[in-house]
Amino acid sequence: RMSERLVSALLPWYQTHRAEAVNESLVSGGYLNDDFVRVLFLPVWGTSTPLVDLLMDEVGAMMGWWTGMELQHASTYGARVYQRGAVLLNHVDVMNTHLASAVLQVHQVVDQDEGWPLEILTASGDCYEVYLQPGEMVLYEGARFKHGRPMMFRGEEFANVFSHFHPVTWNGVRHENFPDVKAEL
Repeated sequence: RMSERLVSALLPWYQTHRAEAVNESLVSGGYLNDDFVRVLFLPVWGTSTPLVDLLMDEVGAMMGWWTGMELQHASTYGARVYQRGAVLLNHVDVMNTHLASAVLQVHQVVDQDEGWPLEILTASGDCYEVYLQPGEMVLYEGARFKHGRPMMFRGEEFANVFSHFHPVTWNGVRHENFPDVKAEL
């Protein structure tokens, strides 16, 4: 779960700025069906510097605790707003920067009795489905484990903010040097 401080800043930020969301550029890699179902994007950068600082500080502290490592912030995206019919195929993130990742749920309008789980596949082949509500977050190793939302979204909107970190000592050159950020989910 996000801290109350983060919830009380991030969720109202989304509601205030939601109308400013624009069509996101097509995401490379072919793991989104965004050529058929447009995905909207609401940048956090430029709308609220205090919110960006809060996101980096709070999520960074939680990531450091979770991994037990000194981490460097790589990126924090604004809200990606998925719409009815969206699919996010399982994929791995950028190995150079996205080793420890967080998905922060900021808004959702789903059909009755529906959700849209984040699927995480471990190296041993186990599959975990994580359902989030606004104000909740999940931490995962984005560059190590395949993850996505491969089931078609049934609802009107589903908005996530993403934040990524890597160990300070990570050079990202070769897979065999991949740090053991977190042995298990």
